[in-house]
Amino acid sequence: MNRMFESLREKPKSIFLVDAVGAFASLLSLLIFIFLTDELDAIPTRIKVGLSILICVFIGCGMAFYFLAKSIPTFLRIVITYNILYAGISFILLLIYFDEIKWIGKSYLIIEILILIGVVVFERYFLSFLKQKS
Repeated sequence: MNRMFESLREKPKSIFLVDAVGAFASLLSLLIFIFLTDELDAIPTRIKVGLSILICVFIGCGMAFYFLAKSIPTFLRIVITYNILYAGISFILLLIYFDEIKWIGKSYLIIEILILIGVVVFERYFLSFLKQKS
């Protein structure tokens, strides 16, 4: 992992592009999931729309941070916070609408949350790596 951090350290702003691309992949997977499971009504529409909007906002933030960020650690903390909030919102929605969400929808949300936890851990390590190398 240090090797990956070293390459990111050379262009630390690229972490925001990586995160934006990850958010875009999340949006695509959500849209594909919606398309494939629409007839099953696996996740209520209001949840799918809400999550899609949040992901679009995050894609925009990631791109904006890549071009505008002056302080990488500060903006990376914002990205980490946003990822934690998105995972938390997904988890809360899963709990609130547990009876309405079909098993395949539950599986999708749990996988999404686990991926976000991994992303947050990676970004936290990268943040501490940046602090060590400064």
